[in-house]
Amino acid sequence: MAQLIVGLDVGSHSIKVVGLERAMRGYLPVFFDEEIVPQDKDVDGKLLQYRVRAHKALDALRARGRLKADLIITGLPGDMATSRLLPIPFEDPKKIALVLPSELEAAVPFDLDDVVYDSLVLKGVGDEGVDVLVGLARKDAVREFLSLLKDEGVAPRHVELETLSLDQLRLHFSPQVEAAEPVVMTPGGTIIQTGPGAMPAATAVMDIGASRTNLCISTSDEVIAARTILRGGQDLTRELAKEYGLPLDEAERGKLREAYIEAPDAPSVYPEQQRISACLRRAMQPLLREIRQTFQGVVARRRVRIRRLVLTGGSSRIPNLDKFLAQELNIQVTLLTALDKALAPALPPPGDGGNTDSVSVPHAATAMAYALSGLAGPKTKRIDFRQGEFAHRGDYEYVFARAPQIAAGFMALALLGAFNAYARHFVISRQEAAVAQRQRDTCKAILGQPEDDGARCIQIMSDKINPNAGGSTTSLPIRSATDWYIQVALKMPKDAAVKVDSLDITLDKVRIKGKTDSFENVDKIVKALEGGECFKRVEKGPARQSGEKIEWSATVDLECPVTSGVPG
Repeated sequence: MAQLIVGLDVGSHSIKVVGLERAMRGYLPVFFDEEIVPQDKDVDGKLLQYRVRAHKALDALRARGRLKADLIITGLPGDMATSRLLPIPFEDPKKIALVLPSELEAAVPFDLDDVVYDSLVLKGVGDEGVDVLVGLARKDAVREFLSLLKDEGVAPRHVELETLSLDQLRLHFSPQVEAAEPVVMTPGGTIIQTGPGAMPAATAVMDIGASRTNLCISTSDEVIAARTILRGGQDLTRELAKEYGLPLDEAERGKLREAYIEAPDAPSVYPEQQRISACLRRAMQPLLREIRQTFQGVVARRRVRIRRLVLTGGSSRIPNLDKFLAQELNIQVTLLTALDKALAPALPPPGDGGNTDSVSVPHAATAMAYALSGLAGPKTKRIDFRQGEFAHRGDYEYVFARAPQIAAGFMALALLGAFNAYARHFVISRQEAAVAQRQRDTCKAILGQPEDDGARCIQIMSDKINPNAGGSTTSLPIRSATDWYIQVALKMPKDAAVKVDSLDITLDKVRIKGKTDSFENVDKIVKALEGGECFKRVEKGPARQSGEKIEWSATVDLECPVTSGVPG
């Protein structure tokens, strides 16, 4: 049975769903459906909470069977999530994971304990380092969003960053939107250098929704910017309502029927068209400023040339809007009509009682992007907010289903760890034996006779130096530097990887410096040394990260009995 993948776009104006079936060659479109979120009000005339109204739209979609699928992908609305692009001066994934929290803390104005985030590593600018695109959302917002869907029996496999998902449209429909000859001149007459040595080309996909506009900019192989601008079709409606003194609902209906923007090759025919065009041009200016700033930042940072803007979303079909944007931004603007062709088989034919007239295919862009993301499977480059406490239950089911293989893996690791511990113990034992042999050789060379006991050897030497103790004395310690070396070696924990770099021994102190694998191991070393013979006090020195190792130090105060003194 074919797998049904549903992309679910929970918008402020409407909720959209796209259903795709996986096929031998790509996919088959099954359905596209849209349900308007009702603008219900309470007894005082105030608009009800969005959650209450969204439930009604979701209920209607569920009743039509649109929320039942093998795999559901959705995303956080752009006003609930944000993104940051962080330059990191190295490429090692382990190091990036270590420094990312501290980099985020410096870049965002809230406590990281209150947010959930995921990241995507991009190519850096220059010879070294990378850029890391990070998506963030407040935990309470993610919890509220998932709770809304759970009430309808929906458990999405992924909750993506809405803006980043738009790159799926570029990846799947790029043959249609990039089929033309390479652009050599912009609408404003600017000549673009092409070929070897030219700046890399980038494509922007822009989805103009009701309350927000999503913008995703990509080169041929990766996303380089993703942003949500909190302006959209509702701003055009409000400007028309202000211009004509109409209620918002009437202004919205008028916009759908009469919206029009003049273009150089499409001037207004009637005075009323000129008035509507001037109103919409005025309403578009704040959005244009944000788009220009985003483009300028990307060009300055990434050294690319944005060659084309692919336009979709409900407001994208205002007559001549594409020509207006091309003129204002001085780049080629293309409508994503390939989306209409892709979903055409999923819409009911006219006259069969379906809802063809109540849906607008450009509205399907984000839902289609989510469905295509699910179609691509694990290889999809995504930012997923189902992390930590919000992880999809299926992730744990995957683990349980493979418990035997995982248990076998853990057993193999345990055996490897035991062998490693034995090998380490064997090496240390050999080192201890070598030290003891050197001590015996030294005693024999000094005393002229063999003596296996180090303490006895020192006692004999002391007696020979001072056979008759008395008067003022200079004490001779009962332990030698070799003894302290042996004591330190014996006390090193066997379950910790330890390398001693230096051992500085005086009459009353032993100073040790070395390296180990973790800060936890430093505490183990200090605790083990506290049990050494004649080790009065062990003081842990500073420990710091150095590459993949931890540099540590410790000072041991010595206090042991002394032999009778020699004359001073």
